[in-house]
Amino acid sequence: MVMHPVLILWSNPGAGKSYFARWLVQHKDFDHIDTDQLGNRPRSPLEEAWWKTINGYAPIQTFLDVAERHGRPIVTEYGVWGTADTVGRLKELQRLGAMVWWFDADRDSALEAWRAENIRLSRPFEDGLWASVVASIDKHWALLSPAFGSRIVRTLDAGAVKKRPDEIYESIFGGGELGSKPTP
Repeated sequence: MVMHPVLILWSNPGAGKSYFARWLVQHKDFDHIDTDQLGNRPRSPLEEAWWKTINGYAPIQTFLDVAERHGRPIVTEYGVWGTADTVGRLKELQRLGAMVWWFDADRDSALEAWRAENIRLSRPFEDGLWASVVASIDKHWALLSPAFGSRIVRTLDAGAVKKRPDEIYESIFGGGELGSKPTP
């Protein structure tokens, strides 16, 4: 079982996963694995274990073992294509002790936020990619939703109204310290 929180965030692109992860780094001493930035660059052992896990090249337990040795709380986004394989990995992460949460967002506002993040990070992603990921998640929502159960937090409303990170943190951790994880 994982001793330090390993928080896995999934949502449609632009729902605020990276925004919240950066806040956790700055205010709650988390380390952040930015899945979108792993690409073809040197990766730390923790990032490499995550990369192999989400791509199906290593067992889930491999990542969690590296995460445990890392010795600090970790947040990462798993906002990848919704397929039976990725949902299966998500469920296994949860079963083995990772905390999985869905970030629910107004779709139009999420698309606008995703576009802004692309500009901020100089990412060449086209809107069609956003639409494809969302369509894949929609297609597999019947598989996804049971993995989250009540672990869904509204992060972005129409008009780009963001929920404050401290409110999201409260929703996830219930105001408790890092050692007191919500019951899966």
